Amino acid sequence: MRLFFSIFFFITFSTQAAYSNYNFEIDSIGLAKTKKMVLSDNSYYLLYENNLGWTDSLGNYGKSFCFGRIKVKKDIAIEFNLICEAIDQNGDKSWSEFTRSDTSMDAGAGRSTYIDGTGIYKYFIGSKCIFSTKYLDDTLFIKTKCKIDADTINRVRRN
Repeated sequence: MRLFFSIFFFITFSTQAAYSNYNFEIDSIGLAKTKKMVLSDNSYYLLYENNLGWTDSLGNYGKSFCFGRIKVKKDIAIEFNLICEAIDQNGDKSWSEFTRSDTSMDAGAGRSTYIDGTGIYKYFIGSKCIFSTKYLDDTLFIKTKCKIDADTINRVRRN
């Protein structure tokens, strides 16, 4: 009976570990700037760009640049599409698309997807994340969380 329970717990925890996800997190801070075009109904489009510094939960750090277009109606971002390029301390790069909709312009949450990468970030391609943003004047703060499978994290840690 003792052997049975030992085998049961080993299989249960081994299986759970194999299928568990790693919470990969990124914290960013930077400056944003926009150009604005107002339409007759007082909605407007922003050409948006930012420069960020970031750290992640694997110990990497780097900088990123994002740009894109945002459509705003009654201070709500109804279309928000950005593309970002990040480079880490080793020169590895990643590219991600960020989207959010129907959120306030001064703070909001959305989704991002890794669309390309070099070095360790090639393993993240296709990974989906959630992010939240807060602004203080032209300074922005971003928190990103991704569920990355354990195999991917192990490959990244080996490189």
